[in-house]
Amino acid sequence: ANSFDDPNFGLILADAFVCGVDWAIGHNFDLMNASLSLDPFTGPIDDIFCSNDPDREAVIKMVRQAVAAAARKKITLVASVANMSLDLANLPGSGPGVQCKVLPVQLPRVIGVSSVGYTKKLSWFSDYGKGAVDLTGPGGDNLIPDPLVTDTDASGQVLSSVPEDSYYFTAAADWNGQVRDCSSTPPGGSCPTYAYLQGSSQAAPHVTG
Repeated sequence: ANSFDDPNFGLILADAFVCGVDWAIGHNFDLMNASLSLDPFTGPIDDIFCSNDPDREAVIKMVRQAVAAAARKKITLVASVANMSLDLANLPGSGPGVQCKVLPVQLPRVIGVSSVGYTKKLSWFSDYGKGAVDLTGPGGDNLIPDPLVTDTDASGQVLSSVPEDSYYFTAAADWNGQVRDCSSTPPGGSCPTYAYLQGSSQAAPHVTG
């Protein structure tokens, strides 16, 4: 849920999510962050699950069961909304007898997190909606620069430490968002790397933390 060049980035398949929840349960975690949305795997830029589609209804049940199992173990699950500027309370396809959801954020026992920028207003990309969003967090907004950050086109986004060989650091070059701090690096050591990023995937970890 971070790259706007690839709108499918941040989408994962449901079985991977269920395996992650099972792993957390098996290792006695008490807190999980889900900076992701589930992919119905039937089309690009498609993360909406509607109950009138048997295949997608089956996925909803599977994921709901995993989240409920975590809740029974008193594991708190924090999840980001997506970055499609959607009103999650009025999703396309919803109607009489048909419920549509973005998963996992719209399931019971999940703390849904939207994104705000520097001015604490909803980020231009963030999903929103009554009943889906419980909290909001700093997710950045490149359309509203931070007046204290004037040395990069990425002003207004969230600065975070990231490995130099990560997707995040590589992608951040596209918006002048790469940062290397060599001010206190010992001789022969590598400079710590950071990247300016934006997305509800940046907001959710703030709440999780």
